[in-house]
Amino acid sequence: MKKIFGLLTICLIVFGLCGCLDKANAVSSDDILKLAKEYKTIQYTVKDPSNPPTYEEIADRAKEYLSEKALDTLYKQRAFLIVSKFAKETNTSIELESLSMDKTKENDDGSINCDYTIKLKLNNGQSTKIVEKKAQLTVSKDGKKITRDWDEKINMGGTPL
Repeated sequence: MKKIFGLLTICLIVFGLCGCLDKANAVSSDDILKLAKEYKTIQYTVKDPSNPPTYEEIADRAKEYLSEKALDTLYKQRAFLIVSKFAKETNTSIELESLSMDKTKENDDGSINCDYTIKLKLNNGQSTKIVEKKAQLTVSKDGKKITRDWDEKINMGGTPL
């Protein structure tokens, strides 16, 4: 009887420690927010609209934040071209004003879906405008890579952003 009790006690301790380890390795909302802000700053910064970063330059800087699959998907969709094209066609500089996390949900595989709002500052030399976009991303369970990225497309006088 003592052996069974001892074995059960050891099992409970092991399971308890495993549960604590999972909590210690959990990705915080602050970590996700930091990752998203760094990535979106790269994606949405155009200081000189007459010479915006190329599609390849943006993709190259963004690749450290994205899984290979996400980078490939965005590359095929030409997602990094939209910002540069908008800036050049409208002669507007762009910068990330703010990014706020609206909601997060953990998936069965441990990855985390996030809904967030981006505010972009657009400046055409004559006026400054703040534009708001809804967006979503999924972060890997370790919190180190974005595995899915989606931004709503907004129409700015005939030019999508």
